[in-house]
Amino acid sequence: MLVVLAPVPFVIDTLGLRVDYSRSQFFSEPWRIVSGHLVHASWPHLLMNLANIVLLRLVFPQWLPATLWLSFIIFSAVFISLGLWVMSSLSSYVGFSGIFHGFLLYLLLYYQDRIDHKATRLLLFGVVVLLIVKIANEQIFGASEQLADLVGIAIAIDAHLLGAISGLLFWLLGKAFW
Repeated sequence: MLVVLAPVPFVIDTLGLRVDYSRSQFFSEPWRIVSGHLVHASWPHLLMNLANIVLLRLVFPQWLPATLWLSFIIFSAVFISLGLWVMSSLSSYVGFSGIFHGFLLYLLLYYQDRIDHKATRLLLFGVVVLLIVKIANEQIFGASEQLADLVGIAIAIDAHLLGAISGLLFWLLGKAFW
């Protein structure tokens, strides 16, 4: 899906339209709440997010149904955008990394509940801890300047935090209702 949407920012700029998350148009152009997560600032930015999705697919070969995956994307995009609007001073945002952080946490928790093998459960728990440490490190020390230079924009660390929270909430909702 992200590959299909890759040229969208260039077409949109040519037409003079905007689809990035924009704090100032949050209520007047509500499609940006979701669309900002599906466009990217540069090809390296897009390729990094695609590589993350491919890695998830390789690590978790029993992929979730498409309806659950799509539901998560919409839930997480709305949650992250609302969170950025409430708690961040970011004026705009593009990229899938916040949703990726949430989906990674969701998958780790989802599969940890479904695996009987103790060593695998321990490994999944260890990755959850590493993800939490990574996000905490970003919140305390900021994002990597090298990564920002590579993708061509500042890294929205608040989106990573909000994405992880959305993953936790989606997992808890799933445990409670389905």
